[in-house]
Amino acid sequence: MGERDLIDDLLASVQRPSRYIGGEPNSVLKDHSQVNLKIALSFPDIYEVGMSHYGLLLLYDILNAQKEIACERVFLPWVDMADLLRKRGLALSSLESDTSLKEFDIVGISIPHELVLTNIVELLQLGGIHPLASERRENLPLVIGGGSGVFNPEPAADLFDALVIGDGEEAVLDISRAFMEWRKSGRKKEALLESLAKIDGVYVPSFFRADYSDSALTRIVPAFDWYRQVKRRILKNLDLSRIPSKPMVPNTELIHDRLTAEVMRGCTAGCRFCQAGITYRPAREKEPQALLEQITAALRESGYEEVSLLALSAGDYANLETLTEALLPLCAREKVAISLPSLRVGTLTDKIIERIRSLRKTGFTLAPEAGSAHLRSVINKRIDEEELLKCAQKIFACGWRNLKLYFMIGLPTETEDDVKEIVRLSAAVKSAGRAVGVNPNVNVSISSFVPKAHTPFQWEKQAPQEETEEKLSFLKKSLRRAGIQMKWHSPTLSTLEGVFSRGDRRLTQAVLEAHRLGARFDSWTEQFKEDAWKKAFENCGISPQEYLRERSESEVLPWSHINCGVTQEFLISERSKSRAREESPDCRIAGCANCGVCDLKAGEIPSEFLRQKKSVRLIDRKPRRYREIQFRCRITYTKLGRAAYLGHLELKQILERAFRRAELPLKYSEGFRPEPRISYSSPIPLGTESTAEVLDVRLTENLQAQEIIDRVNPLLPPGVALYSVKLIDPGAESISASVTGARYRVDLSHLQRRFTTDEISVLIGGFLSSSEIPFSKERKGKTRSVNMRDFVQSIQLREDGQLEITTRTIRELQVRVAQILRQLLQVDEEQLRGAKIRKVANILKSPDSADHLSCGPQESVTDLNPRNNR
Repeated sequence: MGERDLIDDLLASVQRPSRYIGGEPNSVLKDHSQVNLKIALSFPDIYEVGMSHYGLLLLYDILNAQKEIACERVFLPWVDMADLLRKRGLALSSLESDTSLKEFDIVGISIPHELVLTNIVELLQLGGIHPLASERRENLPLVIGGGSGVFNPEPAADLFDALVIGDGEEAVLDISRAFMEWRKSGRKKEALLESLAKIDGVYVPSFFRADYSDSALTRIVPAFDWYRQVKRRILKNLDLSRIPSKPMVPNTELIHDRLTAEVMRGCTAGCRFCQAGITYRPAREKEPQALLEQITAALRESGYEEVSLLALSAGDYANLETLTEALLPLCAREKVAISLPSLRVGTLTDKIIERIRSLRKTGFTLAPEAGSAHLRSVINKRIDEEELLKCAQKIFACGWRNLKLYFMIGLPTETEDDVKEIVRLSAAVKSAGRAVGVNPNVNVSISSFVPKAHTPFQWEKQAPQEETEEKLSFLKKSLRRAGIQMKWHSPTLSTLEGVFSRGDRRLTQAVLEAHRLGARFDSWTEQFKEDAWKKAFENCGISPQEYLRERSESEVLPWSHINCGVTQEFLISERSKSRAREESPDCRIAGCANCGVCDLKAGEIPSEFLRQKKSVRLIDRKPRRYREIQFRCRITYTKLGRAAYLGHLELKQILERAFRRAELPLKYSEGFRPEPRISYSSPIPLGTESTAEVLDVRLTENLQAQEIIDRVNPLLPPGVALYSVKLIDPGAESISASVTGARYRVDLSHLQRRFTTDEISVLIGGFLSSSEIPFSKERKGKTRSVNMRDFVQSIQLREDGQLEITTRTIRELQVRVAQILRQLLQVDEEQLRGAKIRKVANILKSPDSADHLSCGPQESVTDLNPRNNR
């Protein structure tokens, strides 16, 4: 049994096996023998989180566009799969080719935030790679980090050979070229690290030494005079960062399950707590016409139902109104929603609200951050309360009932009255909805202020955990009384985040120790092990409070050698203004504030990176023809191999996106969230294969059966293939109501040593001769007793040794074949695990059905779906 087969054998034992099967449409698999460099892009969290990460998908597209590079994905498995891999001695491998992580040349790891460090250790260990760079010596793969969580890289520095500080689009190609040239040279690894250090934005931690005196950091010493600071990499022309033209269609629902389209990068608002507002300067915008064309192509190739316009504040994009106007015909025709996940109050115009309203409605989120006007002045959040309430009222008046508000507690100079103002302002927003005849759902999200590197608040202390918990307790009670729902970030997690946000290299040992004590998935509340972290800090002699204290503006900070472009003088000036409650204007309006990034003169507008308003030429105004007449097709398809581990809802989403990509003329439902008019047969259990899955789809045009098959099959994952399309009466009974049973074939060859053919025949006879076999059936959370025998029509032992079991459906209830087999053979779930169960036919009550739907191909379907032959 090969390693792929061994991993497949684990899928039946884990939650959501679709995370591990790969084969997604638009994923890229290259022949490793035909490339010069193999890169594993790794994300230290589960598939649903990692596949929502725009940066990872962007780099995957950039690297795979290079003929000499094969780039594949590796996500951290959930705890159940991780434990099984360790137990079986299997290495973590890539989704594309099942290649072990340690067999790649470069392992690139995204670091989205500070609470993934134990996950990084877990990922490397599962992949057979020592987590400490110093222990890897001359060995490959090279481990490189990057992402928004590296702007204070020191707590993670000892885990990496190098880190990319800043934008990665050009840097990853520079690193790839340097690696390929180094390998040709035959030199030692040290020479490669020196080559990488000469690339803009690349930080090699081993080339810097931190000196301490009485536990205080005194200086950071570079190995070379030419490498005293690492300057952040900036992609000046954001138009060079194109949306992937063929986005991957995921196997399961993601955290952010939509097409992400970055419209601008950076922000000119200048909020003093916001690290991204500093580390992504200067603000850069994309040219709207090219952006429109990329979004149109990406929607066509992905079948997504929603496009999200990504920016720190999408409302600041100069061409937002123009872009949404141009997208409107396409989105209306294809029933695609437009979402703006991040908006500043004052940037949401009537036109934009009206356009979003005309499509499928998505949620709105506004971020006042602080409840009181004077605290908003401290943090430089220039929001007028009256403007906020008018904005909320507009949203409610246009038909929305749900609105989310973001606030922070623990901000510098915050008082008890400031916390009370959160309640008052939230209630005022709710009243704004009632004033226009809506009873709105106002949801308040509370996070704790965490001082971040490279911000004006990097020297501030973090509020004690006990104080934060008291404020949260007050807010929970007060907001509940006001009829407002509240969610909050764990104060314990915020404290740990604060330790690492301004930590130094001594924390790496605490990370390794916490992981040894069982810490992983620290950002997941249900997995967080506070005791492991307390013990780890104690064992390593580390006081977390030392990292949460207020810092002196004159002391050496652990990230002092990382240059984000913004000067120390500017940050100190902004800190002074915050204490005087003096606001700083938006440099886009008032001109350059001399932060140091743009190298402009004071008052000069940073027009080099920011777009002026432009008109956009519409790509396609052709409306889809919606007609009253409908054509209803009954489609039979397969679910084989790893696809057997796709859940019913997961496969439903994959199929519907494939239909959209194939441009089938789907009939949609009416109402708030239009859905294609498709009905499915009853789901089969995970791990059960099928050549007899059925769905009914309503179309507005009559297409030929083979045309539908030819359009759709190339867009489906391996193992899923349409093979029969029949036109049926639009008024016919639904497929789920028509099915009265199903026929299955079971390969029990793994039990040959346990049972002879004669013994199985005797067991079948005993089962069928029983009049009653009690069985507890669970449905919708309720347990009821049924007679299993009533659900079994026949069991036959075929000449090829397979069992053929025909089951009945009774009042929409079914009994799983695996449960029948356990009762028949008197074996437990573990003993039955190797049985291969395949559904081969549906039994219909319709008299003209010839007893069942066509069984379809029984042995091989690799020729039905071109992707099966990858």
